[in-house]
Amino acid sequence: KNIVDYIVAHAPPLNGRCTVMHVRRADVVLHKRVGRRYYPVSDYVDRLPLERRAKGSTILLLTDDQNAIDEALEFYPDIRWQYFQRKRYRGTEGGWESQIPSGSPRLEVIIMLSTFQVVKQCDFLVHGKSGFARALYASMAATGKPVRTIDISGKNPFDTKNVMTDVDLASLLDKRRQQDKFKTFTPT
Repeated sequence: KNIVDYIVAHAPPLNGRCTVMHVRRADVVLHKRVGRRYYPVSDYVDRLPLERRAKGSTILLLTDDQNAIDEALEFYPDIRWQYFQRKRYRGTEGGWESQIPSGSPRLEVIIMLSTFQVVKQCDFLVHGKSGFARALYASMAATGKPVRTIDISGKNPFDTKNVMTDVDLASLLDKRRQQDKFKTFTPT
């Protein structure tokens, strides 16, 4: 009952074909020496087939980082981004020990179980390495329909060259903003 109630109250509308994008960030760079890369949203979007990132395409963005939502909306405004309206941290704000932004372990479990139900509407998953992504795939595949997946993390997701912090990501996005500004600038 709690899961159904949460879905009714908070699940985004996914009318038609949709892609699930799982962007894990909050704790991935807190392993100081060896960590997973703090991937920009563009690393996920750029790997999708054109029809999955075309204007009006629906992507269900699952993330623990509010910055990822802001980034998606800013850099890909033509995609129909859907996501659960819920409290999230920004970057590493919650730290390693506080991975429950709502402050309620019970609510976080309801959100996860609700997510496993909602993703069943989609047939494509783009993600990095994570146990949660494997569980998303299992839930989607349980419908019996074929599910395509793309793992953007490569052969060794724990390679030392992958360590990129939220500060590094912010710098990368600022550079992209400057490039985009330059591209659209026309002298008068």
